[in-house]
Amino acid sequence: MARPFHAKDRFSSRELAVAAELTPRNVSLLIEQGLAPPAAEGEGGRGGHRSYDGVGLGAIALLGAFHKAGMELLVAARLAGVMAEDYRHTKGRLPSNLQTYLQRPLNPTPGHQPWDRCLPQFDLDDDYWLHDRLRFHTEIYQPWTALRGDMVVEIVDQTYVLTRWHDLEIGVFSPVSKAMPASPEYRITGRGSEARIAAIHEGLKSFDFSVDRESADALREQEAAYLHAHQNAVTRLRINVGLAIRNSLDRLADDRAGRRKAA
Repeated sequence: MARPFHAKDRFSSRELAVAAELTPRNVSLLIEQGLAPPAAEGEGGRGGHRSYDGVGLGAIALLGAFHKAGMELLVAARLAGVMAEDYRHTKGRLPSNLQTYLQRPLNPTPGHQPWDRCLPQFDLDDDYWLHDRLRFHTEIYQPWTALRGDMVVEIVDQTYVLTRWHDLEIGVFSPVSKAMPASPEYRITGRGSEARIAAIHEGLKSFDFSVDRESADALREQEAAYLHAHQNAVTRLRINVGLAIRNSLDRLADDRAGRRKAA
């Protein structure tokens, strides 16, 4: 039996399954295959004795959303794992877009936190605690609702992976091309256990595109291929990443409330 976790912002593997709408058996398989999110720092125990933090919860929320959209579990895990790791290095975590509630027009007191100032302080970049404050200590939180600026992933013909922003018509920056309607990110090759996720810039000799014209031309060619596929897609999966993460936090909150009531 898994040991109880006393920290509210640590989650068991069972709770990951609830949050991501996966079966406990699927989560166990992901752990066995090394495709589950990494355990929280200092929590590297085996099986049910692991615990996970908000970064891991966001990663498995994205994995669950990919799987719910129809992707094979192992392919979904590989893509979610690559994206979560890339965002962990660049942004700290996948974007939940919860910070939108701290700004106009959702925040009735922009510049101030919309909950009682007497509540304990916390890191506003911590999705678990920010969600907790918004859902249980304000009237502004809207569960199960997309927000302007949510990051959206679109997977074209089970191969090309691009990102864009929900309800925002802005061009995406490229160092070698004009502004693009979506950002080319990854390419999926193979299926099942043979699936591989390659970033668009994989294989480029240099990122100094002003000097290395060969790399600039190669990236421009790749971008054109992604955008052509996107425009001429036969199939296109659309996943709202921010909403998937917020929904996972809502499911987790509901599950914990139900277990407390039943105890």
